[in-house]
Amino acid sequence: MKADLIPSGQFKQFWDGIGSHAKASEVVQTFQIPFKTMEDAVSGVTGIFGMSVCEGSNNINVAEKAHNILLSGLFTNKEMVLVHGIIGFNQQYGCVLKVTIRSLNE
Repeated sequence: MKADLIPSGQFKQFWDGIGSHAKASEVVQTFQIPFKTMEDAVSGVTGIFGMSVCEGSNNINVAEKAHNILLSGLFTNKEMVLVHGIIGFNQQYGCVLKVTIRSLNE
């Protein structure tokens, strides 16, 4: 995966564009991740995916229980991949990440 930044303010346009395409692929999965704070989780998820952070979504509001992170990148240096992640904390399960990934190539 190669980090590839989309222009600021255009993530939604790209996201919707991929989603409306006939060849679009979308995957949704939820993971328990081993982070103790929201800051660590955002930094860790960004590092694990190896993608660019979009729309300043790495800026965290510590008063919120869930955080949206938007990522963009190129797979094999040619296929655009977008990620919309929701990171949350739950007393029972700890830190949880729900990701929706979109691309034009499955």
